[in-house]
Amino acid sequence: MLLCCVPVCAQVSKQPTFLWAVFTKGDTVPSFLYGTIHHLGPRPILDSRLMMGIILKSNYIVMEADTTELYHRKSKRYDYTVDTPLDQLIGFADYQLVQQEFLAATGRKLDDYKYKMPQIIMSMIDDGRTDQDPDHESGPLMENALYAMSRVKGKSIEGLETRDDMYEIMYRGMPLQEQARLLLYYLKEIRFSSTKELMLECFQKQDLNCFCEIDDMNHYTRPGDTAIIVNRNLFWMPKIEHHLKQRNVFIAVGAAHLCGRFGIVALLRKRGYVLIPVREGK
Repeated sequence: MLLCCVPVCAQVSKQPTFLWAVFTKGDTVPSFLYGTIHHLGPRPILDSRLMMGIILKSNYIVMEADTTELYHRKSKRYDYTVDTPLDQLIGFADYQLVQQEFLAATGRKLDDYKYKMPQIIMSMIDDGRTDQDPDHESGPLMENALYAMSRVKGKSIEGLETRDDMYEIMYRGMPLQEQARLLLYYLKEIRFSSTKELMLECFQKQDLNCFCEIDDMNHYTRPGDTAIIVNRNLFWMPKIEHHLKQRNVFIAVGAAHLCGRFGIVALLRKRGYVLIPVREGK
């Protein structure tokens, strides 16, 4: 039976969780799919007997980013300039809002950067806020635990996308109007503190449904969701299937990529894989 192959320190869950055992036809040992929540840091993985056991027994780790590029940074520069300036993409009042936030975060005038992609303007605001407030989106990511284990335990890490892939999908692949809506959503509607608290509650309950209901992640209604979530999931699928064929691999992606009918869980099931949600045993 498939259930006998789930680690003894785990229990099968009746509800979707952040951790899934993935079986291909003829498997006796599953691979695992895990949804990370970046800002929670590495401790949830490093302190989990279940997670550590699974990762240590896996043949290798698969993550979103191509770690070859992470460890050996390239100097390649991408063209983030556009023909349509931001003040033509959004209304006067919204442009004034962005101007104020941009100046407060960066100390610079937005008019000098309005021909940059709206996503780049958003990143510049976020980086400026981080420089001003060390607690703003600071600290190690959950994925740092996997990088550390790869180095200490000699586990290789494969990536699902390169910087070129991200550039084509998330930047050039997202219409400018959509990028502008994402920028305004970031400035007007995202409430980092409350959202983070809700995500932590869901994670502590090991309840993926709870997480996916935040910001309606099941239905991809937020600006940018099609490019950032759906299109990347579809792009990743051939590589994920390739890795699953190697057997006993540990695949970690942001938890939002598990949500909805175009989530990795649903897409794998449509392709005939058996996925069983598991949780930390008591």
